[in-house]
Amino acid sequence: MTTFALITILSYLQCVTDGINKKRVFFFVIAAICGFLTKQNFIVALLFLVLFNYAFISTARSKNTQLGFLFTGVMLWAITLPMYPDFYTHLSALTKETIAISRIDYFTTQLIVLWLYIGKLLLPTNLQLDMGIELVKSSTGWHFTALLAHLLLVMVAVISKRVIPLFSIGILWFYVGHSVESFVIPITDLAFEHRTYLPNIGLIIAFISLLHYSQTIVKVKLKLIWICSFVLFIILSITTFQRNIL
Repeated sequence: MTTFALITILSYLQCVTDGINKKRVFFFVIAAICGFLTKQNFIVALLFLVLFNYAFISTARSKNTQLGFLFTGVMLWAITLPMYPDFYTHLSALTKETIAISRIDYFTTQLIVLWLYIGKLLLPTNLQLDMGIELVKSSTGWHFTALLAHLLLVMVAVISKRVIPLFSIGILWFYVGHSVESFVIPITDLAFEHRTYLPNIGLIIAFISLLHYSQTIVKVKLKLIWICSFVLFIILSITTFQRNIL
């Protein structure tokens, strides 16, 4: 699913930057179809494209058009809702894997889980299939702090959109990538490594953009960069081997 999502997003961005042609449209359509057939949460790739287009590409005219579509959709929903009194009941049933976990408890738990995912990417040690996460029944100061930290990260991404756009794109990618399985749709497994495959690409983009930006401010010798890259390559090779053993 991650592979198909990347092909879909890349094909779309190439159409936007370099123009539409049959080859790019073909790859976009085929990758999107294969992505949906692979896993349902492929929808996050299309959600990312919508938000990316609105935040980074759209002109004022196209933004007004999108707001118009949104307003029309809300009005149609308001008009037709009385005709379907059980709409929310059916929607709730479709967006739950388990009824044993409430949405608010799942959301509160994921506030910590997302930071655990970020930590495992930065320091991939003590990897295990069962991350030992327990369901949170009541919010604590740690969960409130985690929520504030998420909001702060998003705010920094919004503020730095013009200065370090790739950082903003990476953060957007990360949170959109987790919007299905790590938000308000209760899933039995509270944390699982495979959920990070697509979102982590956004984090990697964000980290690389920060490194590049800092390198332009603080001039670093190319030799030092190569040495650090080689050391990082060795460390990640070891941790990758250990993960495969697991």
